[in-house]
Amino acid sequence: MKLLLASTAICFLGAALPLNTYAQSAALDALIRESVTAAMAGKEHLNLTPPDGYKLGSEQQVGVADVSTYVPESESAEVWTTALMVAAVPHPMNIPAQQANNMVVGNLSRFCSNPESKSLSEVPENGYEVSSWYMGCSMNSRANKPEYMYSKIIKGQYSTYTLTFEIDNVPTAAQSKFVTDYLAKIKLCNVDGGDHPC
Repeated sequence: MKLLLASTAICFLGAALPLNTYAQSAALDALIRESVTAAMAGKEHLNLTPPDGYKLGSEQQVGVADVSTYVPESESAEVWTTALMVAAVPHPMNIPAQQANNMVVGNLSRFCSNPESKSLSEVPENGYEVSSWYMGCSMNSRANKPEYMYSKIIKGQYSTYTLTFEIDNVPTAAQSKFVTDYLAKIKLCNVDGGDHPC
């Protein structure tokens, strides 16, 4: 199964932060460049290690987002049973994690028959806003298959980080526990310390 649902989420999140519109403003364009430069300089650090048995399937840029996809070692970024997508979207706007979550869920609902969505957590972590949620699609009309997602959105100082674990069928209890435990361990920090120590 291709990464259609989550990539749609990433594209929409990028669109929800209207960078192309704001690029006409020199001040905001400079802010975008500053955000990207700071993130690339490593000020913000996502303590992410791929799950055991997973490999890097692809790295690409989707709009303004840098996206990495991890899949089981025997699978590919094009055909998979489970996949982890990690995206960093530089932002010039102050958008709460919950609002970003709501926009993504709203957009994804357009491609799902009988969508199921629920918030799992709205608890700050290491001084950052964090929104975790689950969404199930009994049929993703774009992929013509079912698709289920566990996502965690972290609003950093320079970028919004979206971690999405997708499963191509109804998750078992064991899969749900594995994914939620894994995502709970991923934290964002700032090497400069302050309110976000590494």
